[in-house]
Amino acid sequence: MAARLPNRRASMLGFGRLSMATYLGIGLGGVVAPALGLLLWVTLTAMFKNTTELLSDKSRIFLGSLSAQTSQYLDATLAPVKVVAREVANGRIDPRDDERMMPLMRTLLAASPQVTAMAFFQADGTRITSFREDGDVQSNREPWPDRPAIRAAMADAEATGKTAWGPPINEPFIGTFVNLRQPVFRRGDFIGMMTAVINVQVLSGFLDGIETEIGQNAFILYDRDYVLAHRQLIEPFPGLDRNRPLPTVRELGDPVLAQIWEGAWEEQRLRAGTGHTAELDGQDYLFLYAPLSDYADAPWLIGSYFPEDTVDVQFERMIASSVIAFVIVLLTIAATYLFGRVLRKPVQNLALAANAVRDLDLDHVPKLPPSHVAELDDAGRAFNGMVGALKSFSLYVPKTLVQRLMARGDVTDIRSEVRTVTVLMTDIVGFTARAEHMSAEDTAAFLNAHLALVSACIEAEGGVVDKYMGDAVMALWGALDPEPDQALRAARAALRIKDALANDNRAGRKQGSEPVHVRIGIHSGQVVAGNIGAEARMNYTVVGDTVNIAQRLEALGKVLMATSETAILISAETAKAVGGDIDVQPLGRHELKGRTGAAEVYTIDAPSAEIVDDKV
Repeated sequence: MAARLPNRRASMLGFGRLSMATYLGIGLGGVVAPALGLLLWVTLTAMFKNTTELLSDKSRIFLGSLSAQTSQYLDATLAPVKVVAREVANGRIDPRDDERMMPLMRTLLAASPQVTAMAFFQADGTRITSFREDGDVQSNREPWPDRPAIRAAMADAEATGKTAWGPPINEPFIGTFVNLRQPVFRRGDFIGMMTAVINVQVLSGFLDGIETEIGQNAFILYDRDYVLAHRQLIEPFPGLDRNRPLPTVRELGDPVLAQIWEGAWEEQRLRAGTGHTAELDGQDYLFLYAPLSDYADAPWLIGSYFPEDTVDVQFERMIASSVIAFVIVLLTIAATYLFGRVLRKPVQNLALAANAVRDLDLDHVPKLPPSHVAELDDAGRAFNGMVGALKSFSLYVPKTLVQRLMARGDVTDIRSEVRTVTVLMTDIVGFTARAEHMSAEDTAAFLNAHLALVSACIEAEGGVVDKYMGDAVMALWGALDPEPDQALRAARAALRIKDALANDNRAGRKQGSEPVHVRIGIHSGQVVAGNIGAEARMNYTVVGDTVNIAQRLEALGKVLMATSETAILISAETAKAVGGDIDVQPLGRHELKGRTGAAEVYTIDAPSAEIVDDKV
């Protein structure tokens, strides 16, 4: 179909099929050259307009990009706050239930790198806080400090019921931060206030990391005279406290920024654009800035500065580039036909390889051969490098999950919904003690081999590996699409793991290795499944008590089947769904941590011969 399409179009236009070289010759020689000549004349004329108009364009482009990226970074903070607030407001989570609140807040914080900490302030005077400490995410509950600022924030949240950003605050051991506040009501009653904190040091590091064409002198000012973000604030700034959370532009230590509001700066405003000029030690500087609205009680101002000489240099480069471009175009038109013949084959190869990449069939993407055309050779090298990078990246994401999501279309439209799923949890018994006697390289090799073994067994039964948690694995069935036999598939995956581990241990014993013991917990029940995370980075996963029960069953295996090489415990719901396809053995009623009342617990067993791909 694709090969016949050009002939059809050519027939409609009244002439036969032409080669790429001919098309390029006609296009560049007959159309592009006159158009380019006119474009160059207009460009050269426009280049001699005054510098202020040029700065106006640069101001809009630069400040628009800087403001958009910063706003997107800050707005991503709203997603985890909304998730917790919605779960509490809808009554799905009781804010007094630490067993559910703390894991949810820790998960959301771990998925939001721009957020330093999250806290839920309850109206009863206590708060749950999730924070980063020594590279890990921790949680605790404690009474919230009885301070005027907190009381005022709670009162304002209850009175307005609106999401709002608070002013900069400085706290010992945390430093200065800004916070997003979300009131939480349930049936009209004020439950509390959910907050997320962004440290000024983290915000400054983000701002410093934004690449710009004019250098990195970006800043955010609070209430015009105080510096909220700047490269000087990436490290703790001395002398800040609760009464003085931010330094002034004069205190910061940036001599250029200190001059921003000095003298008659208003008389130096640009005639077009937002900004003004200033002088320091005989050097003229341009300050470009724009308001960043809706983030605090006082206005934020985001901008940057650079030497005015930069504009003159760019002006000269634009003229020289235009002349060079004109000469190159003339030479290119003369050699178009010959180049077209050379271009055709690499373009075809690139199209075939791109189709394979589109389908995520990375193992069958053909390697693009070298080309005699420098640009195509560079493109081929870049494409081959991209494929290599994608193969490396695919090691960090569940490929099966991505393929299924892509098959459903636009993944951004996937909404969170309640689904019945089966969750399988695995964990190595005594891994910490084992790792103490292994080098870092040996530990990584051991974990990689074990996780590969477990993942292969899960994927063989149609399961999706949701995440790795150290030496533990969490897998799902039924999260994306209904699977009537999901419990059976999960049970069969557990038996596959048991057999594979037994074979692996037998081989290891011959080499003198200690056998590996594994605990597996399986539970079937309802969860909330969907996209969880910030707008810029989503993770399709599940949350709910079903995940906790599967983990509790896995942990219970340490007690009920302590001597088993592979301890497999399943819940009554999973046992009922498995039916008579697999031998189910009751282990009695047992208490599960964090749950009221005893639960029926079962184990499964079956010989290896019963396990065949997609059949029992």
